[in-house]
Amino acid sequence: MIRTTLAGLKAHKLRLLLTSVAITLGVGFIAGTFVLTDTIQAGFLQKVTADAGRVAVAVLPSQGGQLPEQVLEKVRGIDGVTGAQGLVRGSAPLLGADGKAVGDLPTSAISVSDRTTITEGVAPSGGDEAIVDTNTARAQNLKVGDTVAVLDQKGAKHDFRLVGLFDVGLDQELGYTGAVGFTTATAQLMTGEKGYREIDVTGADPDALKRAIAAAVGGGHELKTGKELAAALSKSNGVELEFITLGLLIFGLIAMMVAALVIYNTFNILVAQRTKEMALLRCIGATRGQVFGSILLESVVVGLLSSVLGLATGYGLGAGAMALLRAFDAPLPTGLAATLAPRTIAIGLVVGLVVTVGAALLPARSATAVAPIAALRAQVEEQTFRAGLVRVVLAGLLLLAGIGATTMAVMMEPGSQAPLFIAMAGCSLVFLAVLVLGPVLVKPLSALVGWIPGRLFGVPGRLAVDNSGRNPRRAATTTIALTIGVTLMTLISVITASTRVSMAAKLDSQFPADYLITAQARDASIPRSIGEGLRGRPELDSVIQLRETSAMLGRNETMVGTFAGPAAIKSLGPGEVAISASLAKEWGLRKGSPSSSRRRGRALSR
Repeated sequence: MIRTTLAGLKAHKLRLLLTSVAITLGVGFIAGTFVLTDTIQAGFLQKVTADAGRVAVAVLPSQGGQLPEQVLEKVRGIDGVTGAQGLVRGSAPLLGADGKAVGDLPTSAISVSDRTTITEGVAPSGGDEAIVDTNTARAQNLKVGDTVAVLDQKGAKHDFRLVGLFDVGLDQELGYTGAVGFTTATAQLMTGEKGYREIDVTGADPDALKRAIAAAVGGGHELKTGKELAAALSKSNGVELEFITLGLLIFGLIAMMVAALVIYNTFNILVAQRTKEMALLRCIGATRGQVFGSILLESVVVGLLSSVLGLATGYGLGAGAMALLRAFDAPLPTGLAATLAPRTIAIGLVVGLVVTVGAALLPARSATAVAPIAALRAQVEEQTFRAGLVRVVLAGLLLLAGIGATTMAVMMEPGSQAPLFIAMAGCSLVFLAVLVLGPVLVKPLSALVGWIPGRLFGVPGRLAVDNSGRNPRRAATTTIALTIGVTLMTLISVITASTRVSMAAKLDSQFPADYLITAQARDASIPRSIGEGLRGRPELDSVIQLRETSAMLGRNETMVGTFAGPAAIKSLGPGEVAISASLAKEWGLRKGSPSSSRRRGRALSR
């Protein structure tokens, strides 16, 4: 039977090819989905967390101060530390072609580290080399090889050779001011900073290193592992990585479900078409077990070969999807190269093989029940389908439960993972209900949809409609697979469009002004007379003057300010203050709560 099975595969190359195409597409869909989601997730990690996952432990100063050189030396001397870098950040205005400082605020100067994402060229290695962020380079028409001029903390001009460009990710400060990157020594020279904003430590065991560093440097410092730092950075940038990971995982599970349906339907049809061949084998003496084993062996061979081809196809699909998203400027991090992770290879091979063999089990069992006399029949009889009461009742219960769970998830307060899990369960129940009811709905829906083609195309159109309802179970399986595929395409389009609209609406609500006037120097202020003069201009609807400073509200430090001119808050009187809803929730305050503040620093005017 083994030789017969292999000879049959060799003899029916077209049948083998058509079967392999379906399995290859199914596995390719899985692999392509995971290639796409892995690349997008890696892009989010890079942009949102500045590759904080490369860091074992990050040492941060308390209360926004700086870390002295002595702390860096102590960290480098700890056992298990393979590397430690101090990150410098300060102000160093970049001069444009007209000799004036570019931007609304002084350009930020940083020291280049292992977490700096170089997009073009190389990192600076000498005191006369520098890199700039891609946005600043685009705005100032700079390219690698140019000479740029930067002012140091004393206002002296220094010329540097531009050796590379880098991406600031979602760093709000660098994105707003623009950035110039230097070596650590040059960054300290240009900014005048003596300490470090952060010390990044590399090593094998982050938790053990965190305890050792805490014991070595003492209190007064904040220590975070790479995962803790990534979570803090993503939260500060308004991105929940757990939700992103969970959403991409759900997308991958849907991909596996679609692939399973496609492979099952294809192999089921294949075995059903070979009923006469199975009966002929029974006539020449093959036992039920041999017939069953031959079908399973064929499914193993076809599944394994097709899964390998599917992985290659999936990688191409994932890379193509990334290129397409980049071409349409999708609001997703797609700048990284597509990668085929070991997990994707394992999942693709396992799903392709297991689903193919699993899809062959029921048809193989049915083939063993074929009587040898069936080989003499001119036409193989198809199984009839009847919709029982149990099927209808089960589908109704699943549909009601799914709608109820989805409705409850929508009505729950957002901000946690519970609504997402409940919504996912509700949608799964609705999908199962449609899957159970599929064979019942196919025939009436085919008649309804096929009425116009039947009238337009005559006999061929009516035959197509009748054939779609001849085997409701098979037609329903094919329809469900296509439905999920179209649903996923619609989902991507809706998410992309919704992200654009949501981000635009969020920016409009947070920055309702059309123009913003700020002082170039951080400690400078704008005279009141400028705001008063602008308020009288007929071209402007309203002008708001803002003053802000750092203050202590109880034990919490935050930014406080005053405003002059039209504002949304009309009811503030003497001794009253308004705070944001997020801070009120974090500090446990509500309307009418007393508070006291203590001023720190100097007030600034915008």
